[in-house]
Amino acid sequence: MNRRFISPFCVLICVVALGACLLTWWLDRLLPKSSIHSPSGPSRVVSIAPHVTAILFAMDAGDCVAGVSDYCLLPPNVNRPRCGGVVNPNFERIIALRPQWLFLMGEMDRLRRFAMARGIEPEAINVQRYADLVRETRRMGRRLHREATAEKLIRQMESRLETVRRNARDLPTCRTLLLIERENGSLRHMIAVGGASFLSEMLELAGGQNIFQDNKQAYFQLSRESLLVARPDIIFELRFHQATGDDLKKQLREDWQAEPSLPAVKNHRLVAGVNPAFTIPGPGMIDTAEWFQKTLKDFFPPCP
Repeated sequence: MNRRFISPFCVLICVVALGACLLTWWLDRLLPKSSIHSPSGPSRVVSIAPHVTAILFAMDAGDCVAGVSDYCLLPPNVNRPRCGGVVNPNFERIIALRPQWLFLMGEMDRLRRFAMARGIEPEAINVQRYADLVRETRRMGRRLHREATAEKLIRQMESRLETVRRNARDLPTCRTLLLIERENGSLRHMIAVGGASFLSEMLELAGGQNIFQDNKQAYFQLSRESLLVARPDIIFELRFHQATGDDLKKQLREDWQAEPSLPAVKNHRLVAGVNPAFTIPGPGMIDTAEWFQKTLKDFFPPCP
């Protein structure tokens, strides 16, 4: 009797084990892990962070980029599949792209857990200041076996910044307000740049002085009262999606006539810059430093 009972039971166990093996084989084909990329080819990366995408293309690693977030900027004539963003990641598309790495910013716990469950390496690339940019560029170079191109990019950035630092010695320090947002047609809902932002760092390197350098936030809501007390000599308005041209300059002058006593308004030192990459802490921050400095030189001789 024992033999009659044990024999079918063993068969059942074998069938279950075989089914488990087949399921594992199928999942490995559907969601590959160690074989996500060919060892002979470039690593495959999905970047959910705009600054990471900027670094990758700047260090000539664009061939590693399999997909990007909806908010990443790409070089001209370059296209990559869009994979949603932090709030609405397109998990199916990320899986279909078969990346080895998922480059993130900050914690992004949901995306990190998703990647780890599928054998994709999650990597947080965090940049707040220029020193962070150098460190993370070097780290990405090691991860992707692109150390030489990463170091080349770092040398280029450092050379350009050294020129900015050198030229800043000839500029007197001017009290500067950096705004990244306000209500059109008025001076309400102003968002200013504080000392924790890389934009403040680039301004200081260029020879300007952020009047809110002591504010430990990167960006904060600026009250009209604080603006009047600060009395900036120069006002930079950094715009992201608005067309340039005479209409923008005219609108800028008209809006600021609401505060004619400010030195920047009285002396016509109002500047509007348009660049969708202004708030991306990637290699483009060097472009911003150079633009700050060129504009400050245009006001030479500087403020009294």
